[in-house]
Amino acid sequence: MESLPAARVLLLVSSRPEYQHGWTSKTYYTQLRLDPLPPASAQELAHSILGHDTSVMPLTQRLIDLTEGNPFFLEESIQTLVETQALTGERGAYRLTQVLLHMQVPATVHMVLASRIDRLPVEGKRLLQLAAVIGKDVPLSLLQAIVELPAEALRQGLAPLQRTEFLYERSLFPEFAYTFKHALTHEVAYESLQQEQRKALHVRIIGAIETLFADRLAEQVERLAYHALRGEVWDKALTYCRQAGAKATERSAFRGAVAYFEQALGALQHLPENRDTLEQAIDLRFDLRNALFALGDHRPILEHLRQAETLAQALGDQRRLGWVFSYMTCHFCPTADYDRAIASGERALAIAAAVGDFGLQVGTQCLLGQAYYFTGDYCRARDILRRNVASIEGELVHEHFGLPVPASVYSHTWLVASLAELGAFAEGIVRGEEEVRIAESVDQP
Repeated sequence: MESLPAARVLLLVSSRPEYQHGWTSKTYYTQLRLDPLPPASAQELAHSILGHDTSVMPLTQRLIDLTEGNPFFLEESIQTLVETQALTGERGAYRLTQVLLHMQVPATVHMVLASRIDRLPVEGKRLLQLAAVIGKDVPLSLLQAIVELPAEALRQGLAPLQRTEFLYERSLFPEFAYTFKHALTHEVAYESLQQEQRKALHVRIIGAIETLFADRLAEQVERLAYHALRGEVWDKALTYCRQAGAKATERSAFRGAVAYFEQALGALQHLPENRDTLEQAIDLRFDLRNALFALGDHRPILEHLRQAETLAQALGDQRRLGWVFSYMTCHFCPTADYDRAIASGERALAIAAAVGDFGLQVGTQCLLGQAYYFTGDYCRARDILRRNVASIEGELVHEHFGLPVPASVYSHTWLVASLAELGAFAEGIVRGEEEVRIAESVDQP
C-alpha cells in the first residue's frame, strides 16, 4: 500500500464490512461499498433467471424480500427451488409459481446450499464432497487418485456439477483443475461429511499427493500441511508445516511463516515427548523468532526465547542454549537495554568457543556488532564486524547462520554503518559495494 502512489497500479481489494484496515486516511484510497441490490436490480436479476412471465411476479417479490437483495443468496435460492420443482415434474410458469410459493424457502444461504447438495444424485454428491476435502481448488489428477475412476468417467461425473455451477474449470496448465464457484459452496460441501469421514479422506489425500508428486514434493508442502493437520497425522503435520514455514520465509512471506510455525508447534504437542521432539520445539521457536523479528513483532519473541532456554537447559544442549543468548542480544536492542544485549552476546560467544560452533560464532558476532553500534562504540562494532566479514568467504557468503538474511549481508550492513559514523567513507563505500554484489547473488528480496 505504501508503494502504490509512485506506481501505475490499480489495486482492487475486496473485504467483508467488519474487516479493519488503516487505509482510510490515504488520499489515493477510495472505498466502493457493495450494498445489497436495490429492488429494481434485484428484480432484474430474478427475471434473468425466472423469466418475465407475469405469473412469476409474486414469487420474484417473495424471494427478493427473503434474500434482502443479496445476489448470491437470491441466485442460489432460485436455483434451489427450480431444481426441487424439476424433480417433481411440474410444468408451466403459473403452475410452477403456485407450487414454489407454497414451498419452504431456506432461511439462510447455508441452508440453501445444503439443500441443493442433498438433492444431487448419490455419485454426484460423493464427487462434490471428495472435491471439497481436497480444497477450494481441485487438481483433476488428485481427485482421480482419490475416487479411483478412469479419467473419462470422472469427467462425465463432474459435468453435471459444472452445469449446476457447483464447480468451474479453473486452469488447463500446468495441470487441469477445477474450483468451487464460491468459498461458501466449498465450506457447505465440506461440512456435509461427518468429521471422521473427512479425517480419513485427508489421510488418503496425503498419500495420493506423496505418490503423484513424489519428484516435486516441495511444490506441495502447503497442501500437505493442510491435509496433515485436518487428518491429524501429527508427525507429518509437524514436518510439512515446518517446511511450508521455511518456504514462506524464503519468499519473505513472514506472516504466513509465523502461521505455519505455530501450527507445527501445535502438532508437536500431540507427539511423544523425547529428545528429538524437544529439540524440534526449540528450533521451531527460533524459526518463529526470525519471522516475528522480520515483522517487527517483538512482543512474543522473549517468551519464545525463554521457553527455548528452559528446554535447552533441561536437555543440557549448550549449542541451542548459545543460540538463545545470541537471539536475546538482538531482542534487547530495540528497547535500548544495551547492557543486557551485550552480556547476552558475550555469553553466546563463550558458548560458541567452548563447543566449537562456527555458525553460532558468526551469527552472534553479527548481532553483537549491531549492539555495540547502538551504544555508540563504533570502533568495537567495526572490529567485530570486520572479523566476521573476513571469516565468511566463498560459498559461505550465502549462508544465514541462524539469521533471517545471509550473515555476510547482515555483517556488511552494520560494518558500513559503523565506518560511516567513524568517517571512514572510502572503506565504507568499498564494503557497501561488496554487500550489494553479495545480495544480488543471493537473489532474495
